[in-house]
Amino acid sequence: MDEQQFVQLLEGLMEPDTERVKSATSTLNKNYYNSPASLNALLQILCGHPKPQLRQLAAVEARKLVTKHWANLPADQKNSLRNQLFQFTLNEDVTLTRHSAARVIAAIASQDFEDGEWADLPGYLQQAATSSEARHREVGTYIIFTTLESAGDSFPGKQADLYKLFSSTIQDPESVDVRINTMLSLSRLAMLLEPDESPKELAMFQESIPGMVTVLKATVDEGDEDHAMQAFEVFQTLLGCESALLSKHFGDLIKFMLELASSTSIEDDYRSQALAFLMQCVRYRKLKVQGLKCGEELTLKALHIVTELGDLSSEDEDVTPARSALGLLDILAASLPPSQVVIPLLKNLGNYFSSPNPDYRQAGILASVCVSRVPPTSLLPSCTRFSPWFSTCSKIPRSRFAALPSTVSLAWPTTLLRMSARSTPSSFLP
Repeated sequence: MDEQQFVQLLEGLMEPDTERVKSATSTLNKNYYNSPASLNALLQILCGHPKPQLRQLAAVEARKLVTKHWANLPADQKNSLRNQLFQFTLNEDVTLTRHSAARVIAAIASQDFEDGEWADLPGYLQQAATSSEARHREVGTYIIFTTLESAGDSFPGKQADLYKLFSSTIQDPESVDVRINTMLSLSRLAMLLEPDESPKELAMFQESIPGMVTVLKATVDEGDEDHAMQAFEVFQTLLGCESALLSKHFGDLIKFMLELASSTSIEDDYRSQALAFLMQCVRYRKLKVQGLKCGEELTLKALHIVTELGDLSSEDEDVTPARSALGLLDILAASLPPSQVVIPLLKNLGNYFSSPNPDYRQAGILASVCVSRVPPTSLLPSCTRFSPWFSTCSKIPRSRFAALPSTVSLAWPTTLLRMSARSTPSSFLP
């Protein structure tokens, strides 16, 4: 193949000229990408070209061709490319290119592992992840993550060895990237874990949870938004895995996330993420939440956060802690027994309705909408006590609720008011 023209065509893909990009793409697909030699050429460019933009592009293109051509390359050429690619990735300075190269390694490893090849890669990754050089630890843990993501169960060796490694890397003293990569890797292992079949691995995973919480807390405290969002995403992922993985620390996790959500000293994005986690907990682990009897605390903390909502007439629809807290109240009312949510809510609404602070009065009115999520008969014993508040709510124009987030029910609690009329003096009624 004409290597000079090949490079020129790749450079053409980076041009702002749409027609040139189309022409280069067509020529590459027709004359080059149908040959295994193109994959070898791309990997050579990735590992050796002086332009970082071209190295990055070569990584992206090579990854697309791995499944098509890797198996057809000569064995000795593949051995050379594996070593060359791994060493390049360890020492690449540009983060984006380094990560793209790591994904090429993962794509190759995914095929190799199925064919019983590249058996020494896990050993190389272990060495890199425990290197005295932080850069090598970052690369090693990231390749482990991407390879677990790509290869899944075909990743060779014992998972117990990975858990042992991660118990160290989750506490890396220098690099937050190593700690976050470890969390990402643990989330992939969580997806593969079968608790009934692997009790030892289950116990090892559960032991990793406090370390993961420590990493999340540190990123929040330091205002490290990118890494904090990755850490939050890991915990969201874990909620979709087997419930046994989080069961040992589930109550502590709820308490920790509630503390984050309630703290006005941290960024609103972090608080909203914590509230999103709590909503998912109630939605997908409602029996566990109910058993912990934490519904009342969640309800009252969420009610207080709603006081931060501000002007309802604002057209700003961004996610905020107050809007998320309204969503949490709605899910709580719909998912947990009235004794844990609606009754504690009603017991505290009086203080909000009578507050001299209009933000508190507004929060009380908005939160009372959640009462409509509960069957009226379940509140019959409380109707006499709370009917004045239902009456107050019924006098508020519906237009005041027009700006409610879509997660909050707009049903009007007139049923409760009518129900309370059967056991309430008429002087309470409008």
